Amino acid sequence: MTTKIGPGGGPFRLAGGFGLGLLVAGLVACGQGQPEAPDTEVVTDWVQPTAELPVREQDLPLGQLGEAVIPTHYALDLEIDPVRDQFAGRVTIDVRITEPVDRIYLHGRGLQVSAATLTAGQTRMTADYAQLHDSGVALLTLPVAVSAGQAQLELEYQADFSTTLDGLYKVVENDRAYAFTQFEAISARLAFPGFDEPRFKVPFDLAVSARPGDVVITSTPVRRSETTIDGAIRHVFETTPPLPTYLIAFAVGPFDMREPGPLPANAVRDIPLPFRGVAAAGKGPQLAYALDETEALLTPLEAYFGSPHPYPKLDIIAAPDFAFGAMENVGAIIYREQLLLLDAHASLGQQRSFGMVHAHELAHQWFGNLVTPAWWDDIWLNEAFATWMAYKAADAWRPDLLLPLQAQRRALDTMATDSLQSTRQIRQPITSNDDILNAFDGITYRKGGAVLSMFERFVGETAFRDGVRLHMERHAHGVATAEDFMQSIADGSQNPDVVPAFRSFLEQPGVPLIETGLDCADDSPTLTLRQSRYRPLGSAIDANRRWQVPVCVAALSGDQREQVCHLLTEPDASIPLGRCPEALLPNAGGAGYYRWSLSAEGWTALLQRLDQLTPAEQLSLIDSLDAGFRAGVVPFDVLANALPVLAQQPNYEVATRLSQAWAEYQSQLVDAPVRAAMKARLASVHAPQLSEQLGLDPRPDESANTASLRGALARILVEDADAPALRAQLAQRADAYIGPSDGAMDLEALSGDLIGPALQAGVIERGAAFAQRLWRRFDASTDAILRQRILKALSRAPQADVVSEVQRRALGEGLRSNEVIQVLREQFETAATRAQAWDWLRQDFEAIRERLPDYAQDRLVETAEHFCSESRRAEVVRFFEPRVDDLMGAPRAYAQTLERIDLCLALREARAEQIAAVMAAR
Repeated sequence: MTTKIGPGGGPFRLAGGFGLGLLVAGLVACGQGQPEAPDTEVVTDWVQPTAELPVREQDLPLGQLGEAVIPTHYALDLEIDPVRDQFAGRVTIDVRITEPVDRIYLHGRGLQVSAATLTAGQTRMTADYAQLHDSGVALLTLPVAVSAGQAQLELEYQADFSTTLDGLYKVVENDRAYAFTQFEAISARLAFPGFDEPRFKVPFDLAVSARPGDVVITSTPVRRSETTIDGAIRHVFETTPPLPTYLIAFAVGPFDMREPGPLPANAVRDIPLPFRGVAAAGKGPQLAYALDETEALLTPLEAYFGSPHPYPKLDIIAAPDFAFGAMENVGAIIYREQLLLLDAHASLGQQRSFGMVHAHELAHQWFGNLVTPAWWDDIWLNEAFATWMAYKAADAWRPDLLLPLQAQRRALDTMATDSLQSTRQIRQPITSNDDILNAFDGITYRKGGAVLSMFERFVGETAFRDGVRLHMERHAHGVATAEDFMQSIADGSQNPDVVPAFRSFLEQPGVPLIETGLDCADDSPTLTLRQSRYRPLGSAIDANRRWQVPVCVAALSGDQREQVCHLLTEPDASIPLGRCPEALLPNAGGAGYYRWSLSAEGWTALLQRLDQLTPAEQLSLIDSLDAGFRAGVVPFDVLANALPVLAQQPNYEVATRLSQAWAEYQSQLVDAPVRAAMKARLASVHAPQLSEQLGLDPRPDESANTASLRGALARILVEDADAPALRAQLAQRADAYIGPSDGAMDLEALSGDLIGPALQAGVIERGAAFAQRLWRRFDASTDAILRQRILKALSRAPQADVVSEVQRRALGEGLRSNEVIQVLREQFETAATRAQAWDWLRQDFEAIRERLPDYAQDRLVETAEHFCSESRRAEVVRFFEPRVDDLMGAPRAYAQTLERIDLCLALREARAEQIAAVMAAR
């Protein structure tokens, strides 16, 4: 879109709405001595006349804007009434011009700019504003060239509220309207014109005019509130510390506010921290859990960094519809409701999600907010560090939840993406706006966090922490690069080897594979290590890659353990051992970001000593077993033998990890008869555990691990196994839980970890009649957690009519935008609904696309990654090939989707007969 304005400008108000009136006019004149006329005045030693030049698309700064014009301060005055369809604004930007310019590139997307001026000293000129690119690159064309020096830009505009959960968007719930923001990565430009890059980190003066009765929240405390001549309340806020545009936030509406009092001073912070919870009207009481638990999450973060929370207040805000899990905005962290509004019936999974996400956003207040990446190619460090640090803080908060194991399991999950030829490196060069959103993925969050964990182990926990603190001191309220961070870790830990080793993981893609060998001849036992890049069957990956890998190997003999750690910098190495071991564990502690392989005898010896391994080591073993199967070096009977042994391990992550891979094999690699046998095998392994060992009713003194195991087993038995007796039991309880149509729900009928599987069982067993009862509860509820559970059960239904109803509703107003994304995910993940979901996506593609934010368009392509047939692959190519270039972030997703299908086809070709033979023999 292109919006052009010329001399004369326009009024700063919405038609029929309240305006900022004289207060705004006074604000603009302030600092200039007196209001100035819009006519251009020329001071000849400051400007030079220029001819108008055309703008070629290849000349547009679709990545960084350049250094010609640098912002130094913003004054942003907004008029936000979420009842209306538009908002209005005036932004004043102080800039430093470093070289003569006749045009200024900046950012603005979908803004209706009515006036734009540039002022320096006594010179004021009117500029032409135009948006030149869909990504929001805009241009101010000046009538004369401007020399280097200080200047001020002023722009007045209005814009539509976003309908896709980015920029400044509105949500209506129970006939009440709210406005929220989501500016990361490049959506601040939907709310105001500016220089929308993280390196431009400057103070902001913020003011918002809103209806009387609406609460207004932004990054800093209110300085004053005043009534305008139009009857609105104008809220003026304290000046922010230096911030990039993406960390500013606004929330406006008739909120419930909960103020439990400031968080008390502690050993690190010597003053109380103002603290509030914010939710939609009527939901304030549901903030109690989050408000009660925040101090226990913030305290270990302050202790680790050795510095207090760096901003003057902390508001946590629950948004009824929000694109991501949460966003770390300074002073106003916004969360999806189901992560913040927990009650007494919250499952342990929800408690884990709350702790992890809340700790992640709080960790960002230092890493990302206090110290910000200079450009988006280092956003990995923001997110990887917050992910890694969150597990530390959340584990200190609730060690019973075993959160570090969840971190490891998620890192192992990401190795599947990192095993693709089309994967990217952690520190991916970002050359255009279209590349930015690709940086927010599992490689950034999970692989990045796992690599940080590995190098913390390499240099030592205290030394690594000292490096982090040094980094905070060096770059506080500024920006930094990955090179800066690595140097801080090297200096703080006094270990320069960490820099080249760290860089080897940042600047190349893939998963290292460590092959181990043992030579016990001549009474001189020797461990041999050889590295390459892991490559699954059917992959065109060049395996000849080299990292600097911190490898730790445990040599096991009887109940003795000898641990040897080595920085593997060459393709192979030989390491002497004290004695010849009976078994080798090539990833002692489970902290290494690599896969490993053993000989057939080595696998047998290690599996016989499974009880000697920690849960983290057991998870590493399971992942490398599965990886070996997918690479063609571990036969299926090894996995089949390991399944019941691993299922009896006490840790819930370990007991169910191989079963999740098994479910994928049966869904994609084999035909119906073998699939039935595999489902029966899962039932025979896990049904007795649930019915005989655990039961469906929790015990008063049971651990969080036991409760989590019950929920994980129920999910497997309902979704992936053939367990009709258990499904019937759970369906009966789901009946009681949902209650009669004219009565209340029985919230005591199911423990929190069984609600999801039980609702799914109810739909499977009861069909359309039960589905209608669920829809009645769904339509009557604004509880995000209940809606999410119901939607999962309905989206995964085996009945075509139930699935069709979900799809119909997804295109209407009854589902929130983030719920539409959930429907797509659930239906394509489920074998029973995948074909119907594919037909729906192709038939209603444009309608579905319109309901998704731009950042989520690549997910439309990713849905097809679950297919595993030549015919479906051909359909995917026919459908997406002509569309992929028009979907933001989709080219990489398309390449990875096709590669996943190809790898599945290769694995099926190589392994289907072997699986069938093993299952027939059993």
